[in-house]
Amino acid sequence: MTPPTLIVRVLQRAAQLLGGERALARRLHVPMPDLFRVLRGSEVPPRQVFLAAVDVLNEFDDSLDELTQQLLEESQRAAAEADHARGKGNGA
Repeated sequence: MTPPTLIVRVLQRAAQLLGGERALARRLHVPMPDLFRVLRGSEVPPRQVFLAAVDVLNEFDDSLDELTQQLLEESQRAAAEADHARGKGNGA
């Protein structure tokens, strides 16, 4: 099995902190089917959804563990790569 991507790990951790996937979907204003597709790795969320999930990590983890710190450091790069992959990274 392939390890979860950074995006999936961020969303999984955010769901854990909020008390579950339904709470995360409500917080991110995302329909459950869309969230499930992202959590399965079959869809990349819009940048603002990903960054909102990163904000959840930042809110809840005052003392960041190593994984969370890594996720926060990589989040901007991953979001930019996702935008670029959708053709938004070149000013289009």
